[in-house]
Amino acid sequence: MQNLNNRLANYLEKVCALEKSNKQLEIQIREKLSEGAAVRKDYSDYFTLITTLRKQVRHAEDSLWCTYHGIISWYLERVCFGSRILNL
Repeated sequence: MQNLNNRLANYLEKVCALEKSNKQLEIQIREKLSEGAAVRKDYSDYFTLITTLRKQVRHAEDSLWCTYHGIISWYLERVCFGSRILNL
């Protein structure tokens, strides 16, 4: 019976120690969160830059596609025109 009492006392001491350390950790977390709120950066300039770059990339893709389409059209016209001349 004395052994059980000792184990219970040790268990309760450990629980109290863990509760104290938990409270200290909660305080540290709150302090870090309050510090972090003041340090946040404003990334809105980066978002405008990203949207500008995306527009430029789309424009470049469109112009490349037009060039590619023009080359393919020219090639097909040459092939078709050449086969017409041969069939005459």
